[in-house]
Amino acid sequence: MITPTNPSRDREGAVGFDPTRADQAEDELEAVALEGLNSGEAVEIGQGFWEEKHRRLDARLNETGS
Repeated sequence: MITPTNPSRDREGAVGFDPTRADQAEDELEAVALEGLNSGEAVEIGQGFWEEKHRRLDARLNETGS
């Protein structure tokens, strides 16, 4: 269940709130998060990661002439 950040207004107080759609969205979000967690080994994101990422993207752009 979603924990409201503002206790004075929970999700049921929202205009046009549809509990079925909200539950489906929450289930989908959980499934996608678990898929990401189980997708393989963790990758450390640091300065070197971004430098390599930019280098590869630049190379791809140069290959396509864009």
